[in-house]
Amino acid sequence: NVLLMRKCEIEDCEYPVFGKNRCKKHYPKSNINKVTERGLAKKAEKKERTEKLIQFYLDLWDERADKNGNVNCFESDTLLSHTIYKNNICCYSHQISKKTRPDLATNKENLLIVHPDIHSQWEADPKSCPKMYRYTEKLKEKYNA
Repeated sequence: NVLLMRKCEIEDCEYPVFGKNRCKKHYPKSNINKVTERGLAKKAEKKERTEKLIQFYLDLWDERADKNGNVNCFESDTLLSHTIYKNNICCYSHQISKKTRPDLATNKENLLIVHPDIHSQWEADPKSCPKMYRYTEKLKEKYNA
């Protein structure tokens, strides 16, 4: 018993059919990477929001900085040099998440400046950062979060 394989419908193609009467080489590509006007608009909006948020971070740093432009980590009180940490977004910790409460994303009270290692520790286990934990509990109470 010989198994008959259908050939690709594209002229002069000898490969077997993969789907839709075509071989893998000629199979229609999906629209997964198709760029739409709506998609471009959403991307532009997100970029604008991100740029505003970063500027908010930098302004907050300047507001909280000492005369040399440095800030102390809220949790550890370690001095954070502006030359190393100011532009590192890992130093800016939203206590009530932006996802949960987008209205508090640019609330100065909701943002603490901390060492990146402390921020990682906070994300993994909030109770391991007692000062931040107490502060956040008070903030949640204030904003019903």
